[in-house]
Amino acid sequence: MTQSCDCNCQPVQRYLTVSQVAERIGYTPKTLYNWRGLHKGPPAVLLDGSLRYESIRLEAWIKNNVVPA
Repeated sequence: MTQSCDCNCQPVQRYLTVSQVAERIGYTPKTLYNWRGLHKGPPAVLLDGSLRYESIRLEAWIKNNVVPA
């Protein structure tokens, strides 16, 4: 699923896979699964039995969880 806008930018994929999110935030898929069991990490949903992350909610989570260097 993708979302688009009227500009010439690339469409945004609405739901991301565990692997895509792991690559985006620099952790392993296993860490994301572990976080899910601990009720931490980015919010996720089950779609047709597969764990997915809504891109807008992921970006909000990243923004709210960045630690300044």
